[in-house]
Amino acid sequence: MDGGLYEHYTKYRECLEKTLNELLGTETAATIVVEHANDGSGIGAALLAASNSHYRGDEASSGGKSSPIGLDKPSPIDKPSTMPVTFT
Repeated sequence: MDGGLYEHYTKYRECLEKTLNELLGTETAATIVVEHANDGSGIGAALLAASNSHYRGDEASSGGKSSPIGLDKPSPIDKPSTMPVTFT
């Protein structure tokens, strides 16, 4: 997570963890790691650009017949993510 709010205010971190537990349940929330990331916005922009390039490549190789929102691809929820979550 990028941002001074998360980095400097422990009450915000505690509130975020409590909210994740309430929304997702304790078991699922325990699988999520939220940590401070320097330049999280830049990393997020790079990941978005890379995923767009990947999508366009898939579209070209299938003759433009892939799902516009990726429904023909495996769900990212099926495997755990190790990418930092970024809020700005």
